[in-house]
Amino acid sequence: MRCSLVATVVAVLLVPPLTGQTARPLSPETRIDTLLGRGAVHYYVADLGGGSSLALTVTQQGVDVVVEVLDSRDSVLQSIDSPNGRNGPEPVEIFASRRSRYRIRVRPFDDREPEGRYTLAVSAWRDAHATTALLAGRKLARDSASAWLRAHSASLDSSLAPFEALARRVNVIGLGEATHGSREFGDVRLRLTRHLVERLGYRIIAIENSASRLALLDRYTRGQVTSQDSVTRVIESGWIGRRALRELARWLRQWNAAHPTDVVELVGLDPQDGELARRDLRLLITRAYPEVLARYGAVEREIAAADSQTWVFGNSNVDSSARHFLQELNARLNADLPLLRRLFDSSLVASAVRAAREFFQFADFNASDAGWQRSRDWHMTSNLFDAMDRRPGPKAVYWAHNAHVAAPPDRSPGSRPMGAWLREALGCDYGAVALAFDAGGFVAQIPNDLEDDLAVSTLPVAPDETIEGVLRTVRPGATIATWRCEDRAAAPSWLLQPQRMHWVGALYRPGTNPSESFRPFRLTYDFDGVVFFPRVAADDVFTDRPRIPARAPR
Repeated sequence: MRCSLVATVVAVLLVPPLTGQTARPLSPETRIDTLLGRGAVHYYVADLGGGSSLALTVTQQGVDVVVEVLDSRDSVLQSIDSPNGRNGPEPVEIFASRRSRYRIRVRPFDDREPEGRYTLAVSAWRDAHATTALLAGRKLARDSASAWLRAHSASLDSSLAPFEALARRVNVIGLGEATHGSREFGDVRLRLTRHLVERLGYRIIAIENSASRLALLDRYTRGQVTSQDSVTRVIESGWIGRRALRELARWLRQWNAAHPTDVVELVGLDPQDGELARRDLRLLITRAYPEVLARYGAVEREIAAADSQTWVFGNSNVDSSARHFLQELNARLNADLPLLRRLFDSSLVASAVRAAREFFQFADFNASDAGWQRSRDWHMTSNLFDAMDRRPGPKAVYWAHNAHVAAPPDRSPGSRPMGAWLREALGCDYGAVALAFDAGGFVAQIPNDLEDDLAVSTLPVAPDETIEGVLRTVRPGATIATWRCEDRAAAPSWLLQPQRMHWVGALYRPGTNPSESFRPFRLTYDFDGVVFFPRVAADDVFTDRPRIPARAPR
């Protein structure tokens, strides 16, 4: 036994890197540890009989890989890239409806990925009988999950009781979305948010959007800004959620006018797109710290160039020296704050301090070699608590992508989403609600497009072995389900394990293989509820996009 183990280990360690189009055959015993060079592509081949199946895992070690399954005609059947960066597993399963040869392609995520290692290990090679038994067992597990969700759900068209039960027991509720560009998601967020404000006392609405732009929009909803042109520029500045934000601002202005002593605050969480904040910070530095004005000018230009790219999801890298200067500036402003408030207009000082904080946050998560730094989600979480601390008492709702709303309990600090930080800080006083869909359309920006164009894409009905596959069996039509944070461990095991669910970001190329639109989620651990639509439609496509030239790599 010891000799065979040693031989296996040596075989694993001595596997040379693959080259070219050479495909290495897989077997039930395959376990390979190899190097993936920059731009390299590795191929493996598996011959499966009709009704049989194969499971393998590619474990990344310092390089972010995409694993693709190709049929005999080299058409991509699956594309797997979990949101775990350059380290962690990429699980793959192949089910053969008939005898066929499959190729597995392992490649870097893009040409910027460094050289790194990965391990490929076959974990199961099942014949037709074992595969049939496996699928039957999985069907029973999904049926159990469906029954459990049904008991915690209601038709969205007839009742918000499950949502109201969740909203009453938490202080912060996150409303996600599976895409940034589906009409039903914007509509249901508006409906649920109005319910939170009108019926349940929520008084802060926070959005994954520019902090400085929404600060101006907040003043508009309170009747403090009369320039319609400036408000229009804020609302129409981006494409994500534009229609819903326009309707939200109109409704909030009406609410706040009718409730002047019980206003609702609108808060932007994102320290990106901070053009409106630069003027006051420059003015305070000119008056209070003229000796560093030249240094600040260079940093301001660096931040402005990087920040402009956030409109088009381009290169927003920031030089680490700019980050260090902004860190020093924030320390100086906070140390001098008592005197600054007496020397200068208090509103100017407050605005400049907020701007300096936002600029540092932006530089912090965009500086590639700054050492000790925090993520964008960390800073968005901090900005939400800052708004809540300024006005103790009111409950808050926040809008973001499902990826930010989710509260997975086991992520490393660098990859932890905002929902996970909220869960750590608030425990079960935070409630995360995913917005999911089975099939339909959405708007997204075409990646690496010189015109930064938007396009409508459509996804087919999700496979049975997905979260959407289970949700469509819960109730006919749109459904809402919630569960108690404390009781989530009592859910059926299928809901506690990673399962695929639709996940489409702001960038999507039309014609992309549908398998790339899924990411693994543990539904009852990552969320406290879900709103499910059998079908969604693409939101408005805006043609007034800013044409921002690509920024040179840094």
